[in-house]
Amino acid sequence: MSVAGLTLIKRLALVIDDARITHVFYPVFPPDRNAGDVLEWLKDNPRND
Repeated sequence: MSVAGLTLIKRLALVIDDARITHVFYPVFPPDRNAGDVLEWLKDNPRND
């Protein structure tokens, strides 16, 4: 999308498990906290093999 002459790209983070999208983090905001949010979700939602 373009705003004030800038091209902005929407950000999202996906958790993919066995070629299936398990969880979507959207919007990614604030971007500096997203990695922590993903790690917390992964700890709370362990993969069941």
